[in-house]
Amino acid sequence: MSLRTGIEEQSVPGVEKSMPGVEKVAALDRVRSIVADVLEIEFENVEADSIFYDDLAADSLEKVEIVVRVERDFGVEISPDEAAGATSAAGVVALLRTKQETV
Repeated sequence: MSLRTGIEEQSVPGVEKSMPGVEKVAALDRVRSIVADVLEIEFENVEADSIFYDDLAADSLEKVEIVVRVERDFGVEISPDEAAGATSAAGVVALLRTKQETV
């Protein structure tokens, strides 16, 4: 747990360790919130490694909406190939980190 933030830092699959804990948690929580909103489920039900299609029962249109919302909220462009590879909230955050955006 960070003394400065009071936030317990967890290892999130697909998220680089060099990312400061607060930024990592904030980006992951933003993506989880988008997913929960699009899928109309509780935030707590969206784990970092929950697979959109398998674990959260998202359909293809919902996945497109998730990608569009992430693009808008983070100010990035995500190609169809990149979107196809991002299958979880942690995967989306890892993708955002590869784009070297302020995540």
